[in-house]
Amino acid sequence: MAIITLLTDYGDKDHYVAAIKAKILEGNHRGTIVDITHNVPPFNIIHASQVLKSVFRSFPEGSVHLVDVYAHGQRNSSAVALKLEGHFFVGPNNGIFSLISDKNPDVIVELVQNDQGKKSFPARNIMAKAALELSHGKEPTSLGNHCSNFIKLRSLEYRVSSDEILGYIIHIDSYGNAISNIPKKAFEELHKQAGRKFRIEFGRDTIHRISDSYGESPEGEIVAIFNDQDLLEISICEGDASALLGLEYEALVKVVFSP
Repeated sequence: MAIITLLTDYGDKDHYVAAIKAKILEGNHRGTIVDITHNVPPFNIIHASQVLKSVFRSFPEGSVHLVDVYAHGQRNSSAVALKLEGHFFVGPNNGIFSLISDKNPDVIVELVQNDQGKKSFPARNIMAKAALELSHGKEPTSLGNHCSNFIKLRSLEYRVSSDEILGYIIHIDSYGNAISNIPKKAFEELHKQAGRKFRIEFGRDTIHRISDSYGESPEGEIVAIFNDQDLLEISICEGDASALLGLEYEALVKVVFSP
């Protein structure tokens, strides 16, 4: 049986997560279920997609990722199953899966929903069953019909010129670290040109250095690093960069290189 991961916006105060796990274990009591997180801000598809994008490739190919964030966000919303980059995903057709990879899914199906009385908790009554069957080796095509209206959302994109990289904050983590979409590779390609000097601009602040770790700076100092995803991150040593620097989702970040 393949690993099944769970990612939701349920929080940890109610019975919902346990109910999904119970449904999965009903079909295989020895199954491996991994919680990615259940503390996604309610209805926040962008936050959830960034978390999933950051971690799903760390699991073995063939893993099944059950996601339930903003499942009732649209009228007549449906649940889908898909295969992408060797992994299987089950969740609402609300655009979340279009944001986790630049590649197109190999297959997408709309899950069959025969029992009208079970739509109030689709993650337990529909998605959990699909995830269990996928974990046993079934293909998505055996679980439903081809999805012809797969919802796609547009992700924020960084831009590069000869002297500048312009990007955006795409995620605020639980420490208040502001993660941009500026990749290390793009930075290095411009920086390696004779070791050009640079400055990083965000809000009303500027920094001229990229650190290797948070601990290189004293408490309260602004730190810029490339994180484990090789994305430029703005932090405050032992502080909340988002709150103190006014950095929120879609905030502009620029790396400006000297001529």
